Amino acid sequence: MRHLFLRTSIVIGVISWANVVHAEVITIEGTIRSIDATTRTVTVDADGEEKTLDVSRKVKVSVGGNAAALDALRSGQKVKLSYHDDLEIVLKIEAAPGGQAPVTFELQGHKCDIRIDNEPFASYVFRDEGILRPYFANVYTRHGIPVTRRYPAPPNDNDHARGQPGLSLAFGDLNGIDFFSGAGRVRHVEFVEEPTAKDNSATFAVKNSYEAGRRTICEEKCQITLHVQPEGTLLVWDSVFQSKKRDFYFGDMKEMGLGLRVATSLKVQSGGTMIDSEGRVNQRGIWGKQADWCQCSRAVDGQQAGVVLIPDPSNFRRSWFHVRDYGFMVANPFGQSVFTDRRRNDVEVRKNERFRLRFGVFIWDSELGEAPDIDAVYRSLLRQMNKS
Repeated sequence: MRHLFLRTSIVIGVISWANVVHAEVITIEGTIRSIDATTRTVTVDADGEEKTLDVSRKVKVSVGGNAAALDALRSGQKVKLSYHDDLEIVLKIEAAPGGQAPVTFELQGHKCDIRIDNEPFASYVFRDEGILRPYFANVYTRHGIPVTRRYPAPPNDNDHARGQPGLSLAFGDLNGIDFFSGAGRVRHVEFVEEPTAKDNSATFAVKNSYEAGRRTICEEKCQITLHVQPEGTLLVWDSVFQSKKRDFYFGDMKEMGLGLRVATSLKVQSGGTMIDSEGRVNQRGIWGKQADWCQCSRAVDGQQAGVVLIPDPSNFRRSWFHVRDYGFMVANPFGQSVFTDRRRNDVEVRKNERFRLRFGVFIWDSELGEAPDIDAVYRSLLRQMNKS
């Protein structure tokens, strides 16, 4: 293997007063073939030969000259990499911008499978005769920890299967029709923007029709955008509703908004914790309260994993959270009479008017004791959402 290298002699440790170990640092240039931030290993192709190395916890990483986290590196990036010759531990990585887009899509029949860094992230199911609305099923963290319930639901975990398949936008009262429980159908009409990915982001848009029998209540354009970030993955759900034929309304009830049924391993009854932006905990503390965000998380298999629901502050009203310890969370801006002592307040949308709802969902995992600061992440994600 021909190295483009720089050899230097450094002191890496003291064995005794009399003995000092000297070792060489080798610098090579090549292309990242694979990188795993969990096991902290990187495989680089240098002049046709692949070399797999461990990565120091104190590694210095930069992308395009800017400091970055190890998770920011991608397959296909050109790198200059410095490692300790004897121990084969990477000390420094300088990467060029670019590399393979981490998000890929595969359309197959009734669903679109989404992968990040070639690992499953989620399936967007847009046609299902059992669940009459589109939804995301089987959502995973970057390192394979499930954050939504398994779907199809297994026999020992199949309660509320039609209403709570994974992640979905649902309304228990849209013009008097219960689209949450399936009295009405949300019909996928078409992809108005085909799934595409560039750098660390990806997007697609669909047109949905809200139908009760032969009657169409309204139509929805739903834009889904993914942002792959060092801390985790942000999914932005941006929906605009409109009818060119009639007025319609969103009712005042608890099953209204973006809902998430978490994985069995994350739910409070399995040892997980729900917490909101005000520090309130679990169903007893959170239910019916307004908050900037609500998270469910738990230590799983030696790691921590969590999922955060984030209503956009620019929505027409701040969201209340309808949560259950069995693992259900809904960000609901509609349920005024349910969550407060104020009177019923349906939200009317006039003919030809556009009504917008937007939410973020942040999916993360980390080593124990290294969970992200969700308040800081929230502020960063708002900036990212506003760019979407």
